[in-house]
Amino acid sequence: GGKDELSPRALAGPGAGAIASTGADCSVAFAVPILPDDEAMVEALCRPLLQVAAINIVHGSEAGTRPAAFRCLRALVGGLPPRARFQALRQLSRAPSASMVALSMQLLQQQVLGAHARTGIPSVFSTPSVLLPVEGVLRGAAEALSSATRGDRTEAERVASDASNAAEHADAAAAAMNVLRF
Repeated sequence: GGKDELSPRALAGPGAGAIASTGADCSVAFAVPILPDDEAMVEALCRPLLQVAAINIVHGSEAGTRPAAFRCLRALVGGLPPRARFQALRQLSRAPSASMVALSMQLLQQQVLGAHARTGIPSVFSTPSVLLPVEGVLRGAAEALSSATRGDRTEAERVASDASNAAEHADAAAAAMNVLRF
């Protein structure tokens, strides 16, 4: 498959655990919400549906497929319990497609805005945990841009590659930055 292939393994992502480290530069750790058994089961049952929707968002070729797939994805995510919703958005933020990552950040931003609008009601979307997928997206964009400048390529090849990588990851990075505004 190509680099934009969305597979169950790609969407599941590494590091499913109770604590996630944000890296050597910022030695901060946030607790990743652990799902109760019933929510974990619901999230696991929805994961293949989310993957199908994500694949159709990225690769849908018929008119109307992509918007319909996005509406389906948004409805699936919205129907999950809050902690399972967070896990689903976190997994989608690890997708190999930069456009899917950007959409997951936009959905995360909507959840953060909604959590802040409901003051006094605790939510996973009003905790520092929301920074985990944001950080992952920003690190991924930075790594993609820095890797484009290394190697044994000519200056023209490097410039073309840098422009392509910047365009591919700009939407995802901008969407991640928008989550930080709230």
